[in-house]
Amino acid sequence: MKENVSKAIAKVVGGIEQEQIKELLETPPDSSMGDMALPCFAFANVELALCEIG
Repeated sequence: MKENVSKAIAKVVGGIEQEQIKELLETPPDSSMGDMALPCFAFANVELALCEIG
């Protein structure tokens, strides 16, 4: 699952490689908080790529 999620994020985020994103992904301490967490401070200085929805 981490592979798929990190790959999807890497497509829209520039400046951070997929492997770096994969390392940042973590499991929350309580399952009621979701399946996966990503600390967003790592993306503070990166640009989002334009993505086409549809």
